[in-house]
Amino acid sequence: MKPNPFDAVYKGILDRFEGVKSRLDREYSGTRPFNSREIPAIDQIFTYDSLTTEQKKALYEKYGGMAFLKYRAEMENLKRKRVTHGGKI
Repeated sequence: MKPNPFDAVYKGILDRFEGVKSRLDREYSGTRPFNSREIPAIDQIFTYDSLTTEQKKALYEKYGGMAFLKYRAEMENLKRKRVTHGGKI
C-alpha cells in the first residue's frame, strides 16, 4: 500500500501549530487577559462589608449557596489576614 501524501502534509501542519502554540505560551505566559488587574484586598473587604442583607440574599439566590458561602469564607479570611498583619495584606 502506498503512503498517503495527505498524512504527511497533515502532520506537518500539526507540527507547525504546536510550534506556534508553544511560542505563544512562552511569550505571553505572564500576561493577564484583557489587561485585567487584581482588585486590592481592602476594596474587596470594603465592598463585602457594605453589602446589605438584601444584596447578600440576592447573591445567594443568583449564584447558589455553595458559591456564596465560598465568597463569604474568602472575605472573612481576607479580613482575618488584615487584622493579623496590622492592616496590610
